[in-house]
Amino acid sequence: NLTQLASLEGHTSWVLGTGFASDNAVLATCGTDRAVKIWDVASRQCTRTLADSHQDQAWGVAFDPANAKRFASVGDDRTLRIFEAK
Repeated sequence: NLTQLASLEGHTSWVLGTGFASDNAVLATCGTDRAVKIWDVASRQCTRTLADSHQDQAWGVAFDPANAKRFASVGDDRTLRIFEAK
């Protein structure tokens, strides 16, 4: 049995990747709109949008398992971008 816990809306096009931080408090998403979004899981709200973080669609995001404030994204622009919250 599965129960849907939330439906998050905010990307302007297809969502292609998601990743939870190791503390399960933050979720990152990315998509064909070239944006990476950071979500607060408890409030189910987008807390930050990294608009045009890639020059083409972003395919995936992954958090550093040892640091919930650091994550990477990859895209069709052939780049891997690393972000860290201060």
